[in-house]
Amino acid sequence: MRITSRFRYPVIFFAGILPLTIAAQQPTDSLETVAGVEHAIQLYHDFLSPETSLYNGIEYVDYAHLLKEGHPFFDASAFAKGSLVYNGIMYNDVELLYDVVKDEAILHAPGYIAKMQLLKERVSSFSIGSRHFVRHVQDSLHASPPTGFYNVLYDNGIQLYQKKIKTVQENISTNQLERYIAETTGYFLKKGNAWYAVNSKGAVLSALKDKKKELQQLIKQQNLDIRHNKEEALKQIVAYYNSITSGKN
Repeated sequence: MRITSRFRYPVIFFAGILPLTIAAQQPTDSLETVAGVEHAIQLYHDFLSPETSLYNGIEYVDYAHLLKEGHPFFDASAFAKGSLVYNGIMYNDVELLYDVVKDEAILHAPGYIAKMQLLKERVSSFSIGSRHFVRHVQDSLHASPPTGFYNVLYDNGIQLYQKKIKTVQENISTNQLERYIAETTGYFLKKGNAWYAVNSKGAVLSALKDKKKELQQLIKQQNLDIRHNKEEALKQIVAYYNSITSGKN
């Protein structure tokens, strides 16, 4: 079932006014400029409430109750406040879920009982709590990872991403079909246009081999446990690498 709003024509009307309004206001102070743009964006959202361009997706069919173990979502299984860039427009204070199995961003639409599955091609990024996700489109020329949403762990000169994969597994026990979630987690480093899978100590040291000695010292001094605490260890390694190479081109 596609969920749509009946408010169509105001979108065309206000979309034509908004760029002219912003262009007509050119304060010399940058803070005033930012404040003016943010105010114009808020007016845009207020004018279109309920948001016609956002609440326009398909109904999400929840299947979590069919699982004997686990759930398909990232971290929590309940909606949480977040933000979203959809069709190039930023939306704050929206309630979101991330279905990892289907790699879909799910929206709680006010006034609708059904959950709404956003059109992933229109989602540039979204945040849920402290987690920020971006949509990466595979680039075969640079051997990048598959298209999907990636959790951004570090982004400052070089980027570190986490990709969770969840699948629904089936098991027949005592003549009953039982479904459960199996989960794996991968980590990827992007340095320039090059991508590296960094799921081990050797892999990350190879990707950052120009500072291998310094990183080995860091791992030893900080007692970083890449095997059992991979996320935090990789974040520290990448941040340290960036700190000792920043400014060098």
